[in-house]
Amino acid sequence: MRIGFIGAGKVGCSLGKYFVNTGIDVAGYFCKNTTSLEFATEFTNTKKFETAQSLTDASDIIFLTVPDSQIAVVYESIKTNEKIFVHCSGALSSTVFYDNIYGYSLHPFMAINDKRCSYKQLGTANFTLEGNEEKIHLIKNLVKNNEVYIISAENKPLYHASAVFASNFSVALGAIATELLQKSGFTNTDIIFDIMENNIKNMKSSGIINSLTGPVARGDIDTIKKHMSVLHSDELEIYKLLSKKLAELAGKGDLF
Repeated sequence: MRIGFIGAGKVGCSLGKYFVNTGIDVAGYFCKNTTSLEFATEFTNTKKFETAQSLTDASDIIFLTVPDSQIAVVYESIKTNEKIFVHCSGALSSTVFYDNIYGYSLHPFMAINDKRCSYKQLGTANFTLEGNEEKIHLIKNLVKNNEVYIISAENKPLYHASAVFASNFSVALGAIATELLQKSGFTNTDIIFDIMENNIKNMKSSGIINSLTGPVARGDIDTIKKHMSVLHSDELEIYKLLSKKLAELAGKGDLF
């Protein structure tokens, strides 16, 4: 089965490189951005296609690695029941391929932030997959060296919200923690990443509840009040909301 990519961004480049490295036949790419197209084809040593239709004709499985809002638009321009279509959106399901029974969504459960390097991490990534059962094994086989979880179409938004909390929001929390540390006089803010990394290890090895520490877990109202006295605006609201969740986990719901 030959794979073709429409879209040459971070996900398209990373998956294409990963597929090539694992022995999968990648036909090449089509992308309206000529700079991205040049990079993708050189990066994966595959063919550059001049149109989306010519790539579709040359491929058995077409990956639409374009922004979520463009998946249906691109599909509409090349749709055919003779091909298998796949997108990599975490939130959208295969129903975006509304009149093709062989449509699938394959989502890597990891942060792909670098089109040059992220492919190296895909070997240990988990994937979620949903779509028509008849040929789902063909898509699963593309990442046969990975853990693949089958998910239902209706659960995609909730699943993706989980990923946003775990990945994107941790970046926001890292940014807030870094800013507060800088305000307190620190120049070396890398210690923020050390404490975050250590906490992740604790949750993975000991579980979420057993990893609870800090003033909320101890029921230390005086310290909590001190924190709230120096926080302002959004920082204060985020502190309150997250502390409320921590209090719930610690069985101290009466604190907030």
